[in-house]
Amino acid sequence: MAHRKPAIASIIVVSSVLLLTLSLLSPSAGRVSYMIASFACNQAYVGGYPADWIIAAEIEPMAAPISGLFQLDFDAQDKEVSASVFGLFERRLAYRPGYGCGLVSPDSKKLPPLDRQLASGSELPDATSSYPELQQFLADSFVKDPAQGHTNLNHRGIIVLHKGKVIAEHYAYPFDDDSMHYSYSMAKSVLAMLWAIADDKGLADLSSRAQVPEWVTGDPRRAITNRQLMDMSSGLEPVEDTTPTGSFIRMMSSTDTAHFAASVPLIDHPGTVFNYSSGSSNIASRSLALALSERGINLFQFALDELFQPIGIEHLEMLADEQGTFIGGSAIYASLRDWARLGQLLLNDGVWNGRQVLPPGLLESLQNDHAYSAGEYKMGFWLNDQESYGGTKHIDLPDDLVFFAGYLGQRVVILPSHDLVIARVGRTAGKPAIARLKTFYIELFARATEAISGSEPALAKDV
Repeated sequence: MAHRKPAIASIIVVSSVLLLTLSLLSPSAGRVSYMIASFACNQAYVGGYPADWIIAAEIEPMAAPISGLFQLDFDAQDKEVSASVFGLFERRLAYRPGYGCGLVSPDSKKLPPLDRQLASGSELPDATSSYPELQQFLADSFVKDPAQGHTNLNHRGIIVLHKGKVIAEHYAYPFDDDSMHYSYSMAKSVLAMLWAIADDKGLADLSSRAQVPEWVTGDPRRAITNRQLMDMSSGLEPVEDTTPTGSFIRMMSSTDTAHFAASVPLIDHPGTVFNYSSGSSNIASRSLALALSERGINLFQFALDELFQPIGIEHLEMLADEQGTFIGGSAIYASLRDWARLGQLLLNDGVWNGRQVLPPGLLESLQNDHAYSAGEYKMGFWLNDQESYGGTKHIDLPDDLVFFAGYLGQRVVILPSHDLVIARVGRTAGKPAIARLKTFYIELFARATEAISGSEPALAKDV
């Protein structure tokens, strides 16, 4: 029997190592399960995409190194998705109407129902037939490039507005003008609009200290204002590391995104240093929600009533974390046309069909008092004024350019001096491809300005 002892000992050692490894991996594996289930659930039941397509076009490329290690199951009847790693660490999420997907758990927070009557029959004026060459240029930019083996730049959809009219629009298969696309960080610009409306109406105060329950008396972080959070000048350590064990992934897979973000330390004096962080946006989102709740107002309903419905938004949904907090740093689904509407609203000085939706002067205010970011960013929007501070512009386009920006090249670009709005969604990854995308925007701008010279579309205020 003695000869079996080493084998038994080896089994015990291997089993112990395996159990220890799994225990050490469990937090990461649990996060992987949650992130995959959350993304798949929202793509299916918010975005409306079929399960097979989600797995092939979204999940497998995104999780390529570990795609053989996890299992993904869709339950269309109950609108649920479950994901597991090694058959373990299962996370199951279900769709919550108006809030996106959340964990299936006896402890799940019950969220209030929303009146989600979005617009219908309020199409943007279409003038694409008047600009055939621009339309062809746009279509050509979607053509497959055999040398690279993928769709050139991986556009999913692009739309160009001039003075509120659609002058060019094109989609890659299987997308169309009703398809809903994930915002990534473009959500920050929408959060900024909601903050601006609430501040203008006296329902919340951008200049006041942020409402953060975690920051108790004596905590130096209590001095941070809502505006500093929105400006990315809070002084907090950034929550932006997107590696598998990084701060952003840990925040997004937590049950309380704002609480996680509020736990990071102060590393700079508030209001002095630009330090981009999705965590700051999530703290600002909860702070706005708390201010509105003191008046009996739900932030999600407020967004519908005061921003989305008045401008004819048709396909849009904000996503909430497990506590019901809007993930204001990165989580909205909307159609390309509705992203363009939001850009056009900013260009219109906040006016839509005669109604002042955003406070007047918001766009102009973005062009001033941004020395802390050296002309790069203000209040949830990216700018192009770095040369005023001796720097290099984001892109070789006019200095007055303002844009929403999200991961993988999601953009809403506003060019006030030319009455243009360009919205683009896609999957452009890597620095070389992003550089080519910038070159494309410069060419598109040149083509668009050439096409509209001498034309007289409807005035923006009449949109």
